[in-house]
Amino acid sequence: MSEQNLTLARQAYEAWNRGDANWLLEHMTEDVKVEPMHGSSPFDKVYIGHEGWNRFWKRWRKAWSQIEIRVERIEDLGQHGVLVLVKFEGVPRGGGDEVSETVSHWLKFRDGLLSSLTAMTPETADRRREVRS
Repeated sequence: MSEQNLTLARQAYEAWNRGDANWLLEHMTEDVKVEPMHGSSPFDKVYIGHEGWNRFWKRWRKAWSQIEIRVERIEDLGQHGVLVLVKFEGVPRGGGDEVSETVSHWLKFRDGLLSSLTAMTPETADRRREVRS
């Protein structure tokens, strides 16, 4: 199951970068939970289900005229999911300086589908990983 989760995670980031929201929805549980990084406006603290994902996706795409997510590191945490270190690079819609930020995503899976994505700083992710080890 772990190798399947790693493969699904990689494919999800590829789908994200090509703008394939439908592929992502097809590979998420009906009750998927998405938690953007705390304090990252204009986003809600949590998005639940496919409807929530669609709201998040639209807000995200509206905020950026150009965005790419590069996977820097991906780590199988067994029953705890997959920890991914990603680099966001993009240009905000409406102008502004190019943004380059490193973020961690904690992904969880159920029945071969993504069931949650929690964004956090790499430092927070490292602390959480240590607790679960």
